[in-house]
This record gives sequence, structure tokens and C-alpha cells, in this order.
Amino acid sequence: MTDKFAHMTIKSMHSEATDVWEKLHQKSERLASRADLTAKKGRITEAELLYAQAATFEAAALLIHGNRTPRTTGILAVSAAALFSKAGRPEDALWISITLLPSPALPKFARDQLEEIRFLNTRSARKAS
Repeated sequence: MTDKFAHMTIKSMHSEATDVWEKLHQKSERLASRADLTAKKGRITEAELLYAQAATFEAAALLIHGNRTPRTTGILAVSAAALFSKAGRPEDALWISITLLPSPALPKFARDQLEEIRFLNTRSARKAS
């Protein structure tokens, strides 16, 4: 009985973690959409704050998701880095890119996009210094 209980508990925890990262990701998507609309209205400072909030939720989703599925990890990583970039926070976009690029589990599409984000944000970070 103990093994069955432990298996059920682990399965339940995995399911709860999935619910959490998915909710964080959905919150990020909603904030990013609001940021896009706000930016189109010319309210750039407000849009950057919304992008930063969206990026924070996406980064939290990435941390909770971990590397359960490489494709989703790649999507979350690219999204978080891109949102930090849009928020005018190149250091945070760089941190995500540099931290995850060495991962052998990262899919090629994510590696390519993170490499581009790293390149663009390295230039932005240098200009800001």
C-alpha cells in the first residue's frame, strides 16, 4: 500500500505543478496582450511595465515546469527572454539566454532564438552602460 500511496502522491504533485505553471503562463499571455495594445496606443512606459510583469510570470512558469518536456521548456524560455527584452530589461533577457543555452535538452528552435535574443540584448546592455 505504501508504494501505491507514494505513486499517487507524486502523480498528484505533478498534476498540481502542471496546473500552476499553466496558470502562470496564461497570466503571462494576458499581460503580454495588454502590453501589446498599450504599446500600440503609444503608452510605452506603461507597456514596458506590463511586459515586465508578463516576463516575471513566464519565468516563474519556466522554473516550475523545469525540463519536463524540452519543447515546452524551450517555448517558455524564449517567451520569458523576449518579454524581458520588450520590457527594456536586457540584463534579465541575457540571464535567461545565457543560463539555458548550455542545456543539451533545449530544442534547436529555442537555442536559435535564445542565441538571437542573447546577441541583441548584449548590444542593448552595452549601450545602456
